[in-house]
Amino acid sequence: MSPEQVQVLTENPDIPYEVIAEFQSRREQPADVQRKAAEIGADAVIITLFGGNHSLTAEWTQDGRDMDKTFSRIVGVAIKFYEEK
Repeated sequence: MSPEQVQVLTENPDIPYEVIAEFQSRREQPADVQRKAAEIGADAVIITLFGGNHSLTAEWTQDGRDMDKTFSRIVGVAIKFYEEK
């Protein structure tokens, strides 16, 4: 599966799913976690951002939730949606 096929969510979806992995990262972007989720066949990854965005030129992290930034800490929960029977 390609990373572009993995949905990036910021909250739990309303449809049934199972958790298949949890990723914890430092100084990465949500796209990095999306790529890791694709490698294990996840349908989506629920992203939680901690610590603000990170700039290598700044002494402190900045507050904000721009998904194109690099964050000091990210948790990504890779999920697989249940198939209807």
